[in-house]
Amino acid sequence: MNKRWLITLAYDGGAFSGWQIQPDIRTVQGELNRALEKRFGQKIETMGQGRTDAGVHAAAQVVHADLPITMYEKENHVVGGVGDEGRDGDGPRGSENSGARLSDDLNPLNTEMLRRGIQSFLPSDIRLLDMQMVSDDFHARFDAVRRCYRYLVFRSGSPFLDRVGWRVQKSPDFALIQKMASEILGEHDFINFCIPPKRKGATTLCTVYRSEWNEVRLGSAGDFLPVIEGDGGQHETKGVNHFPRMWIYTVEADRFLHHMVRRLVGTMIRLASSQEAVEVIGENSGEITGKNSGMMEEWKSLLHAEPEIRKGFTAPACGLTLMHVDYPGGAF
Repeated sequence: MNKRWLITLAYDGGAFSGWQIQPDIRTVQGELNRALEKRFGQKIETMGQGRTDAGVHAAAQVVHADLPITMYEKENHVVGGVGDEGRDGDGPRGSENSGARLSDDLNPLNTEMLRRGIQSFLPSDIRLLDMQMVSDDFHARFDAVRRCYRYLVFRSGSPFLDRVGWRVQKSPDFALIQKMASEILGEHDFINFCIPPKRKGATTLCTVYRSEWNEVRLGSAGDFLPVIEGDGGQHETKGVNHFPRMWIYTVEADRFLHHMVRRLVGTMIRLASSQEAVEVIGENSGEITGKNSGMMEEWKSLLHAEPEIRKGFTAPACGLTLMHVDYPGGAF
């Protein structure tokens, strides 16, 4: 007898050829399936909430899998249907019984033993963060209502950042990239910021709920520190003056297209770091004027250009991280 489980993973995507399983190529899904097969002695199929490209990282990739009952699960059961913690019927599938509600008597110790057992078969660049038994009709991909990605951009600093961020040659105009990011809020056609889907009739419309840049410094403890305006480029906190500025883009949407976030970031940074933009850095107070207004018009023209006429610039995969996935019952 099988029960459906929701599995949350984190991974360093640097050594993987993406999420999706492929023959004779190292992928995250391939490693996970292999670990599950070793643990349960049979082939286990997994379904992720979506794919990540080669080199892209995940802080919380969500997967579901149907696992055979073992000694760890005999005292546990799942409650299906609608409840206080379940689905209210407004999700993407419109199903009244597709909630991911857990039984109140699920034994945390047994679940943790199961998690540890599977982790022992996984490589060091994949971490199994959490496991939860869910209703049999829960679907990691189709039940998801939001995804959140983060992209890190920096100009100088530790070589360790190169694995998780994009090192650029020029500092972007922060006011300009903030304005560009705000332009994509709401529903838009992102045909010019993606590799178009091959499936006939597939839509390139996405609804963006959050799109913002933050300017930070990396503190000595590895934490992000806010940039203090008017400090002349030097943070006032003792011991961190030598840490450079970095720019973090955070975007949340109902769905993402292939290369969509990387093309949005790449285009924003390229336009805001062009010679025309760089010449006016520090000369305005958040208003897009002068030569930067031309960069803004360039950005808007890409957002509204006819399909296939113009395309955005693609940023490297290394700076992109899947942060979390939201479901009607909460985020994972």
